Amino acid sequence: MSRPSSLHDVLVDRIGRMVVTGTFGSLGALPREDELAKTFSVSRTVIREVTKTLRALGLVTTGPRVGSRVQPIATWRLLDPQVMAWITDADMANGFERDLLEIRSMVEPAAAAFAAERGADPQIEAVMAALGAMTNSPDISSHEAADLRFH
Repeated sequence: MSRPSSLHDVLVDRIGRMVVTGTFGSLGALPREDELAKTFSVSRTVIREVTKTLRALGLVTTGPRVGSRVQPIATWRLLDPQVMAWITDADMANGFERDLLEIRSMVEPAAAAFAAERGADPQIEAVMAALGAMTNSPDISSHEAADLRFH
């Protein structure tokens, strides 16, 4: 996964990692907007936008007079690449990775067959090239990049 480039992306990454690692507690409250704004030296508007993104990823919920609260992992968008990276980096992935691989083994063969039947030659060639790159990857980073192209 590439490094975040915009201020918004950097803050989504930092606060998202804090949520995943339990910095705010398993179902705890995030600090208030003004506290987060001060901590990260940004405006409350930036924090609101970051919170919207985290809410879209299922990590937090917001409400009047309760602020932002961490959601249970069952509500997280676990197949989102960013959420997956946070979980993996937080060392939470033991059973999750196994479950994800099982799901992939059920879904991907059917998806590949569908793509092969309906894809144009250049699309099929691109998928085959990505598969070859995954198979021959010298390290995890190049494997992940090829896996992303494959999908």
